[in-house]
Amino acid sequence: MTTLHLIRHGQTPNNVAGALDTALPGAGLTDLGKRQAEDLVRRFDGTPLDRVVSSAHRRAVLTAAPLTRARALEPLQDEGFGEVGAGDLEMMTTHESHVTYLTTVFDWSEGELDERMPGGPDGHSVLERYEAAIARAVEGLADDAAVAVVSHGAVIRLWATSQASGITPKDAEHKRLLNTAVVTLEGRPGDWRFVGWDDPNIVDAGASDPTADAEDDD
Repeated sequence: MTTLHLIRHGQTPNNVAGALDTALPGAGLTDLGKRQAEDLVRRFDGTPLDRVVSSAHRRAVLTAAPLTRARALEPLQDEGFGEVGAGDLEMMTTHESHVTYLTTVFDWSEGELDERMPGGPDGHSVLERYEAAIARAVEGLADDAAVAVVSHGAVIRLWATSQASGITPKDAEHKRLLNTAVVTLEGRPGDWRFVGWDDPNIVDAGASDPTADAEDDD
C-alpha cells in the first residue's frame, strides 16, 4: 500500500500575525520556518520517499525544497494542494474571522459540504480538487511507494478526517496542527487509513502560531 505523509508548511510571517493568508502566491517563511523546513531532512532520515509534491504557494514550495534536494527528487508543485480559500475573510486577523473560517471547515468535516465559506468555496469543491491532487501525486508509482505532500493546515485536517478511516473530525477537532507537523496515511486513492498525527521533534514547537488550526485556537 502507498504511504502518504501530509506535511503542513513552515512558519510564515502571516502565521505569526494571525492573518488568513490563503491566496496565491502567499507569504514566504520566517527564519524559524526556514529552520523547520531544513529540519524535515532530519525528521525523514531513514524514511523512504519516492516523490515530494507541494502546493504552489510560496511557503509550501520553500518548505519542500530542502527535503526534495536531500533526496535528489524532482521538485513538483500542484495547485490542487492549496489551502482552503478564505474568500471574504482573506488576510483578516480578528478572532471572529478565525472562528468563522475554522467553524466552516469543521462543519465540512462533519459532512455539511453544501455550506460555503463567505465569498469562497463550498466543501464539495475543496475535497474534490484535493482528492484529484492526491491521485496525481501517486500516479505512476509502485503500490508500496511513499509520497510526501507539503500542504496547508486547514485542508490537511479537512481531507484526512473526512476521507481516511481510523480518525474522525471529533478525534481531531482540538488537536493542533503545528507548522511542519505531519499526518501520515496508508492505502490508495479512495481507501486511506490513518496512521499518525504530528511529530514531537519539531524545531521550536512552542513558537507563536495563532492559526495552528485547532477549533479552539484564538
